[in-house]
Amino acid sequence: MVGDSSRFAPGPSKSVCSEAPRVHLMGQPAGTYSGDISEGVPMSNPTLSRRTVLAGGAAVALGATQLFTAGAAEAVKIGMPGRCALGAYVKADLDVNPGISEPWSLEAVIDRTLRIGHNFQQWDTPYDGKVKDALARDIAAQRTPLLTWGAGPMSTVAATNAGDNDLKIRTQAQNLKALGKLTFLRFTWEMDLDTRGYYVDKPTYRSAMRRVYGLFQDEGATNVRFVFCPTWQAYKDGAADALSYYPGDDYVDWVGADGYARPWNSYATLPTMFGAFHDFGELHGKPMMIAETGVHHATGAVATPADWINRMASDLKNSLPGIRACLYFDTTGTDADKNNWRIEGHAQSGVAFKSVAADPYMQVEF
Repeated sequence: MVGDSSRFAPGPSKSVCSEAPRVHLMGQPAGTYSGDISEGVPMSNPTLSRRTVLAGGAAVALGATQLFTAGAAEAVKIGMPGRCALGAYVKADLDVNPGISEPWSLEAVIDRTLRIGHNFQQWDTPYDGKVKDALARDIAAQRTPLLTWGAGPMSTVAATNAGDNDLKIRTQAQNLKALGKLTFLRFTWEMDLDTRGYYVDKPTYRSAMRRVYGLFQDEGATNVRFVFCPTWQAYKDGAADALSYYPGDDYVDWVGADGYARPWNSYATLPTMFGAFHDFGELHGKPMMIAETGVHHATGAVATPADWINRMASDLKNSLPGIRACLYFDTTGTDADKNNWRIEGHAQSGVAFKSVAADPYMQVEF
C-alpha cells in the first residue's frame, strides 16, 4: 500500500514441467521474456501507444471473444490477451498474522474464487510456517500465488548485491520452485516512496535485483515470475523515476504498479492513475499487473466508493487492455489515515465488487 511500508510488522496452469526452462548463469542476462501458454505473451509491437491500442479496441475485443469462446479454444490463462485476472490481499486485522491473506471473506461476498492470492513476507520472516501454508492453501484453492517479499533496508540490499545473502535467496528460490505452479514474486515493492528512505543507492539496488533474479534461474525456479512494482507515480513524466530502479528487461517478467483512490486525489480512476504505467508496459513488451489498488471508504461516503468499484472492469477493458491482472487491497483502516479499503461491511461496495468479479472480462482459469 502506498505510504505505509510497516503495515505488516507489529514491530518491523500450467505445471513447471510443461514449459521450457529459462537458462541463466550468474552474471549473464536470462534473455527477454517470451511468454508461454499458461500466461500469454507480451504485445507483438511493444512500441504501440495506448492510443493506437484503444483505437482498435473494438476489433481486439471481438477477436478475443471469438478466440476464447470457440469450442476448441485454449483455456484462458493468466496473462493471455483479452482478459484480466482478479486477485486480492484480504485482511480484517493487520496486526493478526501480518502479511497472511484471508481471501475467503471476500470470496464469500463475490461468490467465486479469486484468481490470484496475495501474501507478504518480510526479509526476516521465515518462509516455513504461515507463509508456506498460505501459498499452498492458495494453490489448493486454485489461486495463483503472488508473494511480496521485502528486500530489507538499503544496507541489506547492499549485502545482497555483494553476495552475502546468496544462501538465503537460493533457499527461497527452492521454496517457490517446490510449489510446482506459476508463482508471482515481487521482490520488494513501492521502492520509489520517499517515506521509505530506503533505496538511495539506485545502481546498487538495480544490481542487487539482477543478482536475485539470476540466483532464482540458477536454482531452476522457472515457475517464478518476477514483478517489478513501484507506485503509479513513478511512471509519470516519462517514467524517469521507475527507470532509475528498473533492473532491465532481461530481469523482469511482469511490470506492476500500486495506486489508491483517496479523497485527496479526487478518487482517481484506474486510467488516471495507471495510464502512464500502461504505456511503460507496452514500450517494454511486458505483461502488466496492478498489484495493489483500492478505494477509501470514508465515513458517510457510500456512493463514491461503489461507483469507483463499478467502473473497474470497464476501465481495464476499454482503457488499460494490456493489464492482465488486477489485485484489490482489501484491508481495514481509519478515516484519519485515509487507508480504509475494506469491502466487507460496505454493502454497496460489496454488490459492486461482485459485479466486477462476474464480468466476463475478469474470467481467467487457474
